Amino acid sequence: MAAVDANADGAVDLLIGGSLATAVLVHPANAPVLLDSLPGGIRLHIVGNFRAATAAVDLAFATATPNTVYVALANPSSVALQHAYLPPTAHVVSANPVALTAGQYDSNALVDIVVALDSGDVVVLADGATGATSVLANSLPSIVALHLFATEADGGMLLVSTLTGYVWLSPLGRYPFDAPSAAAAASLGIGDLSGNGAPDIITASPTALALSRGVLVLGAVDFAQPSHLPECGGVPHSLVCISARAAASPTGATVTVAPPPPGHHHPSPCPVDAHHTITRDMTLAGGIILCGSHGSAIFRVASPAHLTLRDMSLETTSTTPASAIVVDLGASLSLTNTSITGFSAHSGAAIAASGTVSADASTFASCTAQQFGGAVALDHGADASFVDSAFVANTVTDAPQSYASGGGAIGVFEAGSLACTHCTFDRNAATGLGAAGGAIAVRAATATTVVITDSTFTSNSAPEGYGGALHVDLASVSATVLVLRSAFTDSSAVFGGTFAAAATGALSHSFPGHVAPVLPPPSSLASLSPSSPIIALANSSIGSSAARYGGIALSCGVVVDLASANLTSAVARYSQAGGVWYQCLPLSATLAVRTASLPATDPIPTSPLAYGPISASPAASLTWSRAGAALVAPSGVGLGDDGGTIVLSDAFGQLVTDNALTLSVGVASSSVAAIDASVSWDPIANGYLLSSAGLQLVGGVWPASVGHSFDLVISLPSGASIALSVTITNCPPGRGASSTDTTRPLVCQLCPDGTESNDASLAPCSAIPTCSGTGFPIDGVCVLCPSNTIRVAATNASASSAPPCVCARGFWNAANAANTPCEACPRGAICPGGTGPSASPYARPGFYRVASGAFAECVVADACIGSSICGPNYAPDSLLCKDCATGAYRQQDGSCKSCPNAASSLIALLAAAVALAAVAAAVCGVLAVRRFSNRASGSGDDQAKSGLRTPHSLSLAIIFLQVLGILARAPLNWPQPPVKQVLEAANVANIDITFFAADCSVPSFAIRYVMAMLFPLVFALILLALLLMARARLRAAQVSIGDVAAWATSSFGPLVYIPLSRAALIFFDCSRYPNGRWYLDAEPSLECFATTWLATLPLALVGVGVYVVALPAFYSVALHKWRHALASPLVQLRYGSLYSVFRHRHYYAGVPVMIKRLLIVVFSVFASNAQSVLFSGLLAVFITSMLLLSKHAPYRYHLLNTIEITLDCCIVALLVGGLLFWIDEFPNTATFVIFVVIVLAVIAFALLTLAIGFLRELHHNATVPSRIQPDLADSDADLLAIVSGRLSKLSSEARSQLLTAIGASVASATDEHSSTTSVALHLEPLPTSRTLAVFACHLCIVYLHSLLLAMNEARPACATTPPLADWIHQPPIPVLASLTAPLYRHIDPDKLLMLMTWVVIAVFVVHPDRFLLLRRLLVLHATLSLIRGVLISLTTLPSPHPGCRGRVVDDSFARAAERAAALTLRIMEIPPQLLGLRYGYEQTCCDLIISGHTCVLSANVMVLDTALSARWLRPVLAGATALIALLLIYPTRHYSIDVIITLYLAASLVFIYITLAAKVRTCVRRGAHCRCGPWIHAALSFLEQPEVFATPPARLRLSLPRQLRL
Repeated sequence: MAAVDANADGAVDLLIGGSLATAVLVHPANAPVLLDSLPGGIRLHIVGNFRAATAAVDLAFATATPNTVYVALANPSSVALQHAYLPPTAHVVSANPVALTAGQYDSNALVDIVVALDSGDVVVLADGATGATSVLANSLPSIVALHLFATEADGGMLLVSTLTGYVWLSPLGRYPFDAPSAAAAASLGIGDLSGNGAPDIITASPTALALSRGVLVLGAVDFAQPSHLPECGGVPHSLVCISARAAASPTGATVTVAPPPPGHHHPSPCPVDAHHTITRDMTLAGGIILCGSHGSAIFRVASPAHLTLRDMSLETTSTTPASAIVVDLGASLSLTNTSITGFSAHSGAAIAASGTVSADASTFASCTAQQFGGAVALDHGADASFVDSAFVANTVTDAPQSYASGGGAIGVFEAGSLACTHCTFDRNAATGLGAAGGAIAVRAATATTVVITDSTFTSNSAPEGYGGALHVDLASVSATVLVLRSAFTDSSAVFGGTFAAAATGALSHSFPGHVAPVLPPPSSLASLSPSSPIIALANSSIGSSAARYGGIALSCGVVVDLASANLTSAVARYSQAGGVWYQCLPLSATLAVRTASLPATDPIPTSPLAYGPISASPAASLTWSRAGAALVAPSGVGLGDDGGTIVLSDAFGQLVTDNALTLSVGVASSSVAAIDASVSWDPIANGYLLSSAGLQLVGGVWPASVGHSFDLVISLPSGASIALSVTITNCPPGRGASSTDTTRPLVCQLCPDGTESNDASLAPCSAIPTCSGTGFPIDGVCVLCPSNTIRVAATNASASSAPPCVCARGFWNAANAANTPCEACPRGAICPGGTGPSASPYARPGFYRVASGAFAECVVADACIGSSICGPNYAPDSLLCKDCATGAYRQQDGSCKSCPNAASSLIALLAAAVALAAVAAAVCGVLAVRRFSNRASGSGDDQAKSGLRTPHSLSLAIIFLQVLGILARAPLNWPQPPVKQVLEAANVANIDITFFAADCSVPSFAIRYVMAMLFPLVFALILLALLLMARARLRAAQVSIGDVAAWATSSFGPLVYIPLSRAALIFFDCSRYPNGRWYLDAEPSLECFATTWLATLPLALVGVGVYVVALPAFYSVALHKWRHALASPLVQLRYGSLYSVFRHRHYYAGVPVMIKRLLIVVFSVFASNAQSVLFSGLLAVFITSMLLLSKHAPYRYHLLNTIEITLDCCIVALLVGGLLFWIDEFPNTATFVIFVVIVLAVIAFALLTLAIGFLRELHHNATVPSRIQPDLADSDADLLAIVSGRLSKLSSEARSQLLTAIGASVASATDEHSSTTSVALHLEPLPTSRTLAVFACHLCIVYLHSLLLAMNEARPACATTPPLADWIHQPPIPVLASLTAPLYRHIDPDKLLMLMTWVVIAVFVVHPDRFLLLRRLLVLHATLSLIRGVLISLTTLPSPHPGCRGRVVDDSFARAAERAAALTLRIMEIPPQLLGLRYGYEQTCCDLIISGHTCVLSANVMVLDTALSARWLRPVLAGATALIALLLIYPTRHYSIDVIITLYLAASLVFIYITLAAKVRTCVRRGAHCRCGPWIHAALSFLEQPEVFATPPARLRLSLPRQLRL
């Protein structure tokens, strides 16, 4: 058996050897574990640390194997105990081992193994058998044992015990030793027993002990105290080892405690309550004793021993109560520069002493006692002295259970003396109910001396008891408590903020809440006299102090002498009584508190009920507010308002307003009893009301005693009382006797429901029929109301006079009749309840009554003002107030407005505007012909002037304003003002006859529609006429009228395409109304599919054909026809507006732009009443436009690409803002205002972009010729980029040949560029460092996203609002439900997603471009997470999870931060419980809008699609994505929109990223800087590292096995 630390946990374990195996028994004791690497049959063994840098214990042993010594090294890194030791190493010796020992024999620090052989040789296996093997002695006779001892010099001394004597061996040689009087034995001990400095030997035989005294010789080397004993088990810093070393050391020795090895943080076990007993004088120095969780009992100093701790630290992690050090009576303890921290006990957590204690420069911190002395407990004659010591944050926690209680830092109970000099008491507390002395509690019935000198008391408290800093409880005048030159500040308590002094037994130690002390009667509490005990403060100061009673001091039978103390700077606070002191009764001529000064600042009352600004006492006398009045009350009934109030005064004559004081209520006669035993403070009356006090007659005395008077006695705790005479009367009406049995007490109780008493008598209340709910007693029978009805009265009546049952508010019935069941109010209606015509439902504002009990929402909410009444400017009898009234016209948003004056003149203005536009077009056409003529002639000046073209940004501005106008009409609940007004102002770009109030002059919509369709024709005819007038000029320029007509169509057609197509398509936008008919959305007064509509239909079809279809078709045909002659001046004249701004290879880009505008019109017209479709459609159009523009950059002038992308981005932002305004779930007004400002800022930014772009394009057009030149072929550009980028990597000969072929000028430029690129390559960081940086940024963004989610979880809306409808959750087709239910039941999407994630990890492992792929994944997931966090913070949707209903989440930032950390770990698949983090809930409820699982799914699919290549891969990925997405749309997970939007957003982000990455990679190959912006270029160069990954990630080819191929 050997003591070892097998698992390196700091606790000593046992190694047990048997004949068949070897096992380890781990502390605390469990079942032994067999060791796999150690054999059985070990006959010799020794343990030691054979490796210098480990805390583990190794093993050297011998078995039956001849001539062999084994060494097994400990394996502390093993988790399994059976592998605690490595397989042993065999070392062959010359003979069989008969004895083993280990220690430092040679001069180095490594442990040596010494082996005695049966041949009589002694050999040493140096340095744990890793060094040389040497022979120390030969042929010694019959070696019995080996003993190796450390010395003060280098090396050790080896004692060889033989049957004939002893031999000392050392590295210096061999020394004989005289044989002792007894025969040599294996059991012996070495020590200086005689005290002469020489080692003595004690031998033990089966029958006797023998002593051989040593003699000092010349050159003797002193033995060192042992630091490693068998009990240590390889843990020299354990308490077991320290105790063993102390036991092995002589009296008065100093034992230096070994520190824990570096990196070793395991505490060592300490006993639960069995302290290690010190019986001799001993010094422990320079170490740490860290007790584990098992126990914290360390030392017991027994009489007459003296223990000194010097430069020590005692700590514990155990909560088991036990004092760290116990000092018995007659024993002593000295501490020097020692700290004791974290212990807990019943009393004296650090030191519990009955003997003598002294401490110098020591610290007692965070110790906790249940009853007495949080850090130090002194009792029964103990003496203690503390110098320059600190007591910090020590606590007594429990309510007193015995007289020895209190003292947060020090508790003194019947001790001899306590002296504290230059001590500090900081943040100590006695927190138990009734506990005393936040810092020090002194309880002395005999002579005890307490002297505190030059000490500081700060922030000590007794929050539920007495004396925030100091409490003394004295019974003898011989007890002395003296405080000299000390300072007290920030003390607090219930009684006596700084001091509480009381005679023994005067104070209550257990009381409910903060009440005055329960004092004994004056006869048992002696009055103060000159011989009373005194606590004195001399030359001391008091700072801030606060209490409920006695802001600074409390005196109960003990004098507090503050005459020599400085109270001038004191800041006293009191919440109930006594600003400076509070004094117990009775008062006497001797002052309870002696003061020579008072605080310069008046004590501060912290409650309006506080009394006694200087001094106060408990209530001493009481009076009645209605003195002399007669009191009359029934038996068992309170006095009510006639009772009046009791007024209290203290011994100083001050009014007592103590709301914690209770007055006792009693009687002076045995015939009555008090119905309320006490009277409490009434906060409303601000006094002690007697309204609930009263008398009741006891059994056997009534009814004879009714009408007699009896005394009601009100008493104070001090014994003072007052008697009030009360006359007992009969029970009044409404009350009846509780019983007719006169042997029981008489109580006049209120008649319960269903009973009554109409006379003053002693009879009980009589029963009446009892009806529940809406039941009503009619002729003795309860009649209930029908459902959802109420009665208007509740008195007993006959059937003829019973009140009716009418509909409750919010309910109605078709007949509006009484006593008829009612149903819930219809949607859009208000039901006032009741009966008759006034009970009929009427429409809410914004709704219209379409039938009895049926209400529909008005198309224009402001048109219906309530009660089915149409607002001004709307026809009063029109369905849903859809028609404009006479004298009003319809605006673009569908609302009606009064006609302006002279409305007919606006039609003339419209005609004039068309004519003026035609004239302007003709002038522009002539200018265009002139420019064509100049270009065709090729003249220099004219050619230069021809470069002055109209900026295309002006066209973009017009289209942008048209889109803003469309958004103004969209039903997105824009705030007005100002957003709605700003958007409507942009409608000026949408040419519409509604601007001219055409309804007022032309009431018929059909005629107005015909006008709208013919206005372009009128414009064309006027233009044609003007061109005919100028045909001579045209002929001179060799241009036909058809050419100019083509110019006009291509120039103005795209600009007016949106208003023209909208004007044509609105004829087909119809909606069904509640009457079953269809009406136009643009003009609801016109019925669709009716006569007028059908008559106009042919013209509408022609308009759609011409304006909607023919225009883009004409452009497409023309561009295709002339695609090879685009540089021709005539083609430029005709169609240049369609393609001149685009690059040569994107000449057709104008047609997709027209399609984009058509889609905008289609969604705005036909999805105007479906907000979700409108939003999704427009969002898809503009995001797709952004992606295409980013990928292809079709504009010749790159600034135009940037401008249009910016405008598309701004419109997307406006769409998102409009969606938020439509949802209208802003948490507060401030958030709403912020979003209004953001929307306005987006519009302003877009307009500023257009203005700057317009100016820059003007400058560009003035300096760059307008001649169309073909772009450089992409293959040529790529070739040049490759040649330039690779030139530096060619050999000198190859480079020379290439430069000669290209030319010297190109070579010079290429060399300059290539050298720059070469230098840059060496400066780029490695892929791993970049990936780590990206991962760090990703982690920060994910945590920010998690923090936003965690803060959003506290919103109640997502947990209280019913979930939204979703077809996937509740399929409308039963067959679909039967298909999806098994999927949800048997397939876990989390497991599928985890499987896909492991596939991605495997791809990372095998892929050559793993770092590039990993960075892409991190960037995509971080971007999605950031967008997700922002959107979830902005928008709250109700959770579909049933577990979220009614959930309440802690909304503090600290808990949100903890939840965020837990969520971040969960995203990384790390259980947050490992770090002690918690969510506070099982299910996240508010993380909708964007699906987090889909974010991970999208990132995985992106990696797999980018990294792998196979014909079957993309269908498989698509199917897996669809399956997982469907499973994520689980009824308790997500809505369909959450997953779909996430997939679309992720695909868009991947598309944008890959497009930009390819562009940057091409730019790097060409040696140019990408025009996508310096920041984007720099970011993508950092992420993609194109100089390392010259091409996109390789795609690993996958192939199916031959058997699986089709």
